[in-house]
Amino acid sequence: MSTATNAASRTQPGEHSFQSEVRAVVGGLRDAVRAALGEEGEQGSRPPADLSRDLGLDTKLGWKLHWVLVNDDPFAAALFVPGRAGVGIIAEGLRRAGASAEAAASVTRAGEAFHRCVTRHAENRAGFDTLLAAHSSDERAALEHRRQAYQGSRYIWGIETRANLLTYIVHPSAGGETMDVASIRGIIGCQRLREHVPWRVGRTTLRRPEGVDAAFKREPVDPALGSMNPGDGLPIMGTYCTDPLPAIDRVPGPHGAVEFQLGPGPVGKRGRFDLITGEVVRAMQPRFAEEGDPPLRMRFGVRIPAQMAVFDVLMHKEMFARSAPRVSMLSDLFASELGSTHQPADELPNAPELEILRVSADALAVDEAPRFGDAVDEALGVLGWSAESFDLFRVAVPYPAVPTTMVMAFDPTTARRG
Repeated sequence: MSTATNAASRTQPGEHSFQSEVRAVVGGLRDAVRAALGEEGEQGSRPPADLSRDLGLDTKLGWKLHWVLVNDDPFAAALFVPGRAGVGIIAEGLRRAGASAEAAASVTRAGEAFHRCVTRHAENRAGFDTLLAAHSSDERAALEHRRQAYQGSRYIWGIETRANLLTYIVHPSAGGETMDVASIRGIIGCQRLREHVPWRVGRTTLRRPEGVDAAFKREPVDPALGSMNPGDGLPIMGTYCTDPLPAIDRVPGPHGAVEFQLGPGPVGKRGRFDLITGEVVRAMQPRFAEEGDPPLRMRFGVRIPAQMAVFDVLMHKEMFARSAPRVSMLSDLFASELGSTHQPADELPNAPELEILRVSADALAVDEAPRFGDAVDEALGVLGWSAESFDLFRVAVPYPAVPTTMVMAFDPTTARRG
């Protein structure tokens, strides 16, 4: 019985899903090629340059074969399986390199099994590759699809930004029973593709267990602005913003929220701007959690097509027992109104990875927004909070989907009174 037939038999009776069939046909192709190469099991495959030289393949085909053999994720490996002609060239190269005619034929049969899988599940190879990417854990495939989505989103919405950033700084309040939360927000290298894009660049609300709160006191980080009511202007950190900024108008929002919206302006580089704001809410909520309290969820609503989104939480080391938060990325497509509760089905797969960093000037810096780290550092200084007192939790997502919300959820059981 051929290697390809053995691989097909891995699919158990009654198991005919796309996932199981891809695992079987990719495994069959790998086994057939390894057998023809005289390699046993999953021992290290030859480097791509060696495969190209030994089998007489061009460089691109040698790389593809290498990734099919070494990638642990069968769905990512399948993205590199060449077309029928490419599999035929590999089989002939194996025969010339000393493989038996039967071993080379097994490679051809395994390639045919793979391409039958393609036609069974998709209209064409491009559609099949999209199915593969949706099941793959390979970040490269996900990144490429998010990049393509970004290209379409910026055209549809008529606006784009190089970097979209949010930093929360969570510190015990003066009385010790509540927490102060500062927020530093930035959109860097933002430009419009159409002049009259009425884009919202700020919204003032809080989510509390009892609902959305739009009537709370906030203080700007920039002391030159003094105290601000919720209905006042944006708490701009002028040193770090473009001068002059484009027109930004105050508009009413749902639940009494105050929103700030871009007025008309030039498109492209002539209208490009950086906007960084900073504010702090004192005694935002109790510091210590009671039995049955929900997690502390720090949220970053991603609402603008961006090349990079960076979400930082600086959590004081005396809070939440220095435990790392759970990270999730949530779809907002079915959010009915401001403050909607997300359902489990809204959580997107492959949550972004959490980085835990030591707070420093270098750590606060973001390549896509060099001065944003300086703005966060200045905010710490103005507030009189020592950088060494915090742990820095970071989530960075290239080309994030919109509209989505990034969430860092801190376990309330780690915030019990000691």
